Amino acid sequence: MADEPRLEAGTIGLRHALSQGFIANGPLASVTVAVTGAAVFGLGALPLAFVLGSVLILFSVNTLYQFSRHVLSAGGIYAFTRAGFGERSGFATGITYGLSNLLLVVGNAMIAPRLVEFAMASAGVAVPAGVPVAVALVTVLVPYGITCLRLRPSLDYGIVTALLEVLAVVVLSVVFVVGAGSANTVAVFDPANALDGWSGLATGMVLASVALGGSDNVVALGEESRAPARTIKRGVLAVQLWVIGIYLLASYALTIGWGPSKMASFAESGSPLLVLVERAAGPWPVALIMLLALNSIVGVNVAVNISTARLIFDTARRGLTPERLAAVHARHRTPVAALTVAVLVQLAVLLVATAAWGLTTGFVVVVAAGGAGFVLVQLVNTAALISFARRHDLFGIWYRGVPAAGCVLTVYLLYTSVVPLELPRSIGVIAMLAVFAGCAGWASLVARSNPTTERDGVHGRPRQASRLGLDREPPA
Repeated sequence: MADEPRLEAGTIGLRHALSQGFIANGPLASVTVAVTGAAVFGLGALPLAFVLGSVLILFSVNTLYQFSRHVLSAGGIYAFTRAGFGERSGFATGITYGLSNLLLVVGNAMIAPRLVEFAMASAGVAVPAGVPVAVALVTVLVPYGITCLRLRPSLDYGIVTALLEVLAVVVLSVVFVVGAGSANTVAVFDPANALDGWSGLATGMVLASVALGGSDNVVALGEESRAPARTIKRGVLAVQLWVIGIYLLASYALTIGWGPSKMASFAESGSPLLVLVERAAGPWPVALIMLLALNSIVGVNVAVNISTARLIFDTARRGLTPERLAAVHARHRTPVAALTVAVLVQLAVLLVATAAWGLTTGFVVVVAAGGAGFVLVQLVNTAALISFARRHDLFGIWYRGVPAAGCVLTVYLLYTSVVPLELPRSIGVIAMLAVFAGCAGWASLVARSNPTTERDGVHGRPRQASRLGLDREPPA
C-alpha cells in the first residue's frame, strides 16, 4: 500500500548493526545488572553458568541467523515467529519479547541508583534523599529522548561508548584475576557450588544468557539497513561471538575476585563490580567506572527502545494494536508513538515493582520475569524455524537438527523457572506466561475479523512481500 507507514530504508550499514548489538548488550551494564542477577543462583559456579548460558544463546543465534536470510522486517522476532507459525504465535511471541526487553530497562533503572549511592559513599559524599529516584528516572527518560531522534546518530554514539566499555571490562577482569594470585581455581566450574546444585545453576544459566544477549536486537533493523539480509546476519553473529568471549572472562574474574565461597554476598552488595574496583584501586576509579556503567545502562536502554518500539510499530500497521501506534515522526522517521508507549510501560512497572517489593527484591522479581520471557520466546521462535524450514523445503542441520536440540534445552529451562514455585520471584515468571497466552488469544480474535493478519509466507508467496518483510534480497 502506498500510504503504509514506513521507516527510513537503507539508512544504516554493518557498522550500525554492530553498534545496535553492542549497546544492547552494554558490557558494563550487564556486568552490574544481569551478572548480578545470575550470581544470585550461580553463586560460586557463576563462570559455569556463563559457559552453559553461552550454549543457550548460541542456539538462539542460530535461529536468528537462519531466519535473517529469509525474513526482513522491523518486527524482528515477531516477524520470524509469524513466518513459521502465523499471526497468533507471532504476536504472542513478539509482545512477550518486547515486554521482556522492557523489564530489562526496569532492572537497569532499579540497579542504577545503587551504583551512584556506592560511588558517593566511597568518596565520602552524603547521598541526598531524592538522588535514587532521579537516577532511576534519568535511565528511563534520557534513552526515550535519544531514540525519538534519527536512528543513525544514536548508533554512531553507541559504537564509541561500547568500545570504551569493552576495554574497561577486559582491563578490570585482568586486574582481578592477576590480583587473586594463587586463589585462581577451576572449582568455579563445579555445579555443586551453585544454589541447590543443578537447580540453581539452570536459573543462573538463563540469567547468564540474558547478560549475553544483545544480538537479538539487531534483527529489528531489517527494514532500515542497506543490503539487509547480509548486514543483519553478519551483525548478529559478530556481536554474539565477541560478547561471549568478554563475559566468559568477566564472570570468572568477578567470581575469583570476590571469592567463590563468598558469592552469597555478591548480589546483596548491590554494586559488586564497584566494590571490587574500590578494593583494587580506591574511591576515584570507582567514580569513573560508575559513570561508564551509567552511560552503558543508558545505551542498553536506547537499544531496547529501538527494537521494542519497532516491534510495536509493526504490530500496529498490521492491525493487531491501535493504528495510531504506527505513527512515524515526519522529520526523524522514528516510531514516536510506539516509543512513548514503551516508556510508559517502563515507568509503570518500575513504580509498581518498587512499591510492592522495594529495589532489591523488586529487581530479582523483574529480572527473573524477563529471563523467563526470553526463554519462552526462544522456545517458540526456534520451533517456528523448524516449521518455516519444513514449509519452504529448507533442509540441513542448522534448520532442523540444531533447532530441535535447542527446543529440548529451553523446555527444561522453562520448567525449572516455574518449578518449584517460589514467591515472590515466581510471580513475574507466571505473569509472563499469562501475557503470552493472553496475546495469543487476542491475535486469534483479531485475525478472524481482519483477513490481512492471516498467516504469512507459509502457504506460498505472501500478498504484499514488502509489507510483511518476507521478500528475499537479490543476490549481491
